[in-house]
Amino acid sequence: MLRAVESTKTFKPFMEDLERFRLIPDPKDPDGLPVGMSAAMINGKRAEPRMVFFNCAACHTAEMTYNGKKLRIEGGPAHFDMAGFVVELLESLNATVLDPKKLAKFLERLAQQKTAGLSKAYPDLKLAGDKPEKDFLDKVTSLVKQKKAKVELKLDDAKLRIESAADALDLLHAKIKYLEGLRGLRTTTIAGYGRLDAFMAARNLLFGDKYAVDVNSPVSLPFIYGLSKLTWYHYDNNTTSIVQRNIGEDLGVGAVADMKTGESTVELRNLLRLEALAAKIPMPKWPEEILGSIDSGRTMRGGAIYKKECASCHDYGDDGMFPDRTFDLATIGTDPNRATNFAKMLGDKTFAEALHGALDLVQAKAVEREKITPEELAKAEKAKVEWRSTNKYASRPLVGIWASSPYLHNGSVPTLYDLLLPPDKRPKQFMTGSREFDPKKVGYVYDGSNGGSFQLDTSHDGNHNTGHTYGTTLSEEERMDLLEYLKGL
Repeated sequence: MLRAVESTKTFKPFMEDLERFRLIPDPKDPDGLPVGMSAAMINGKRAEPRMVFFNCAACHTAEMTYNGKKLRIEGGPAHFDMAGFVVELLESLNATVLDPKKLAKFLERLAQQKTAGLSKAYPDLKLAGDKPEKDFLDKVTSLVKQKKAKVELKLDDAKLRIESAADALDLLHAKIKYLEGLRGLRTTTIAGYGRLDAFMAARNLLFGDKYAVDVNSPVSLPFIYGLSKLTWYHYDNNTTSIVQRNIGEDLGVGAVADMKTGESTVELRNLLRLEALAAKIPMPKWPEEILGSIDSGRTMRGGAIYKKECASCHDYGDDGMFPDRTFDLATIGTDPNRATNFAKMLGDKTFAEALHGALDLVQAKAVEREKITPEELAKAEKAKVEWRSTNKYASRPLVGIWASSPYLHNGSVPTLYDLLLPPDKRPKQFMTGSREFDPKKVGYVYDGSNGGSFQLDTSHDGNHNTGHTYGTTLSEEERMDLLEYLKGL
């Protein structure tokens, strides 16, 4: 169905050239979808149309370029503009419904696509006439009745999969209604490439207008390599739950749930499998053959600076795990919106409590539906499930930090070099969306060249680049020494 929708921005099929949202092309995908998008039946029900959805890789696979060479970072923060994707799709669907000519064109494309798909699946069926779908059904019926042929799709199933125009319109309206919620009403700060305000959008989607808040706290899509060394997750260390973290993310990118019953399209066993795969992603090593060699002299001097300026917040614990280390807003000084928004009450409950209850309900139904055993859940969870509102920000290890530009929780500082400058010396506006890497400053090129097309303005609410003043009094030589050391972590 998506392939039949025309974009209001490009005036071409919406699914054509998804690189405009910085999704990474995947030439090997059988459906022609980019990295991080898949198509499948919901809960294995063949009578339903195949749904296109996002998986982990859409937000957690980075691709960078340097001097004409490409480098893929598995588990790295993607450039994907998910909010932009949702908004453009919603606008395109609305335009399709409201414009009779666009609607007719959409239905024509939809019929052609289904017929093409059926022809590919059943090359022996020669479709003809003005109504090839009906012709297909007639031929299948004839085969079944006259030759008693074994046909992979039952006739009833085929009828369900070949929707009438009325069915297509119903589905179109349902998608529009869902996307209106997913878009996150009251969005006041545009995220742009590589950022998303998932928690506030989820709050508005799950709990409705009564408890809605402004969606003004976009954060960088985080790297997920090294997650096995953490016991608390997200930028404010708000949960220990791996399972519910993933259910929440699934709901945030397209899974649908009835919050009265807990029934959903979440496929929990698949989420458990994806988590097991994610846990195996190795830390990225600085690719000297592409980005240049690391200066050993600078690295030695930089190591001493790291121990003085960085280690107390960013080193692992003695047990090899990263501790529950958080900092109040006055101490860290970074933009407060993400922490304070999550800490806002939802009626007489904290948002954390309300979210925990909602995810418990969805999880319980998924466990029941998929017959997931307690042993499977215990294997996935490393600690007792907790949710909390810290109103603080958490630190993270710096292993692989070179591959996770831009910096700070809200992506308001483009490079590591800029992060080591005093806040008033950091770029006030910069362009995002470029995949071209700058190995000297350690981050993506942000001057508007090489595909950077969204301007991030740090004066806007939720975008402030203040705080984290550690290492900002270093001399230029010391700064470059520390950068060289960080490349090798």
